[in-house]
Amino acid sequence: MRDGKVCEDCVGKSVAWPAILHGCYRGSRLGSACVTTMLASHRLAGTWRKAVDRYVVLTEFGRRKFIEAGFEKSKISVKPNFAEQTPPPGDGDGGYFVFVGRLAHEKGIDILLDAWSKFSGKLKILGDGPMADMVKEFASQNDSIEWLGQQPGDVVQQVVGDATALLVPSTWYEGLPKTIIEAFSVGTPIIASDLGAMSEVIEHEKTGALFEPGSSEELLKALQWMASSPQRAKSMRTRVRETFEQRYTADRNYEILLDIYRQVLSEYGEGAKLLKN
Repeated sequence: MRDGKVCEDCVGKSVAWPAILHGCYRGSRLGSACVTTMLASHRLAGTWRKAVDRYVVLTEFGRRKFIEAGFEKSKISVKPNFAEQTPPPGDGDGGYFVFVGRLAHEKGIDILLDAWSKFSGKLKILGDGPMADMVKEFASQNDSIEWLGQQPGDVVQQVVGDATALLVPSTWYEGLPKTIIEAFSVGTPIIASDLGAMSEVIEHEKTGALFEPGSSEELLKALQWMASSPQRAKSMRTRVRETFEQRYTADRNYEILLDIYRQVLSEYGEGAKLLKN
């Protein structure tokens, strides 16, 4: 994020000079120059190519971004995040939507509140952050919103499992938030920005709904669509849970990780034999 928007000015450049211009490292041009010089030196020396056998990224989207940045596609494998436990599916009968995350601009909390001012429904917000005061004030003026602040994992799991849908209106590229995986684990559909990894892991109108990033009006339409048919929202839950069981359990993740190691071992001959021993 730069100036409130996704920035890719340095992608594919051998020297990331825009980062220096904008002071992207801790707001310092000098600090950014140091980091940029370090990265350029390693690129010139071939460190990223010679010293690493395999990179592991969370999504195909992430893999594409690394390839665009000049990394070798054959050296990049995808292994998503996962949920350590497999809880029982939630029933989604709570009659509310839920947001879980940091209360900050990049998480789209301001977009969510703007959409909610035109929507009739209940919302629970879990989390804290720099925009907490705005959320608190908004909730004090709107009986349909309940701000619960930071909550322990078991409470979050229960609240998300009872929700109609989890809301992820982020305006930046998400890696693969555990919040999304945990929603999948309890069968809760997700309404999210059609952006980055979220576009990949959420099937539009099958495991949730995607909307134009940064648009409160489009988020409002997605909310209305989900709320217009409680039966449709309930029927999605089976597919959401199946997706979790196929992709995001600890056992499945372990299989993927082992397969990555096997691939690397098979590519490095005698060194692989030594490593196996």
